[in-house]
Amino acid sequence: MLRIVKAGFLTILLSFLVAGYAFAEEAPTRILIISDLQITDDESSCGRFADALADMAMQDPYPDAIVINGDLTNDGQEEEWELYRSTLSDSGISIPIFATNGNHDIGRGEDAKPDDVYTQERDLFFQYTDFCGTGDDQLEYMDFSVAVNGYHVIALGNGNGNWHQEYTETQLQWFEDELLRCTREDAGKPVLVLTHEGIPNTVSGTLSEDSGQDWEF
Repeated sequence: MLRIVKAGFLTILLSFLVAGYAFAEEAPTRILIISDLQITDDESSCGRFADALADMAMQDPYPDAIVINGDLTNDGQEEEWELYRSTLSDSGISIPIFATNGNHDIGRGEDAKPDDVYTQERDLFFQYTDFCGTGDDQLEYMDFSVAVNGYHVIALGNGNGNWHQEYTETQLQWFEDELLRCTREDAGKPVLVLTHEGIPNTVSGTLSEDSGQDWEF
């Protein structure tokens, strides 16, 4: 039984039970998901994040993991990361926390940043999120795959340094292979797939200009 709880800044809690995979003896696995903290160098910008963490800490049963799905910071600066870390530390949350990178964390702007700035921002992301990706390609593109109580979580990062999500052939091949591995290891269980920005041409707000609905719609 998997319960995915999505907590926004108003901490609206949504839960669902994945049909077809529930055994009476299995305790629910709870994964809480938030995104777009966009913490600045002003301490007041951490208030909503602190409130969300406080609400998470009061959940019963206690969550098994938290995923922060990108844009933890507003500009990817070390001062912002320090505030993120201190807010998290003050919360007393002790469960695993996994983070995907967002365009505000790394590569903010319409064009790719210079290589040295991009590398610095990526290193800060790794340092302050205890990034769990392994292998050269996963470090390059900031992808990762983890298991929470036997439920797999796959995240695709934005490793191109651009404002909008773009995937390389290497990433897509890794994702295909990893998804196949996870479904084979735990057949019948859902796999949670995360990416900060919507995949182009899939849902509302991601359609191309030719469709009459671009990113600014």
